[in-house]
Amino acid sequence: MEDLFIERHEDDNLRALVVVVPSLQRLSLEIDSECSSDEYVMIDTPSLKYFKVDDNRMSFSYLIMRMPKLGEANIVVDTNLVQFLESITSVKRLSLDVFINEEEETYPAGIVFHQLEHLKLSVFGDNWSKLLVRLLKDSGKLRALNLNVSKCNSKTNERINWSNEQSSVPTCLLESLETFKFEGYTGRLERDFLSFILKHARCLKSKSILRSELECKW
Repeated sequence: MEDLFIERHEDDNLRALVVVVPSLQRLSLEIDSECSSDEYVMIDTPSLKYFKVDDNRMSFSYLIMRMPKLGEANIVVDTNLVQFLESITSVKRLSLDVFINEEEETYPAGIVFHQLEHLKLSVFGDNWSKLLVRLLKDSGKLRALNLNVSKCNSKTNERINWSNEQSSVPTCLLESLETFKFEGYTGRLERDFLSFILKHARCLKSKSILRSELECKW
């Protein structure tokens, strides 16, 4: 078997999902947010080339073995992002759609995306810049960045001071980033971020900055 699609609904009675298929090349999981969070998911697919997960439950437990041949991943989750990132470090094209709460850490040190060239990042939460900075610093070959930000305007949040980042500019900005698209421009924080990107992205060939449905001219 090379292609597997699993769709779960709230009325199922599944308590464990185990996928151990050495030959599998494409795996897609779509799990309803009303499904039970008591069961665990275990995935061991060393030949996987495409991986998609859409799981918006507020808690879950995944055990995922490394995927050394993975070329593309599409991850949509509301929590526990680290459970996926540790296994997909060989990915070349990555789409992340995540919610970042006030207390949640981005992911631990040591996770590096040596092959990542295309990143589409959609983040809901005021701490979006913390995750972005980590991904930029850990993706030295990044060529294309598509960033979509939605904020929840909480009273307590940690934001990156972009002026403090001047001494540690990510390698991808200096050496490889060619395409940049940003959607979610609202004011000063985004202006500082955009100034940082445009100042240091030496190889940039195209850029698009959007506020709502209107494009901002830079």
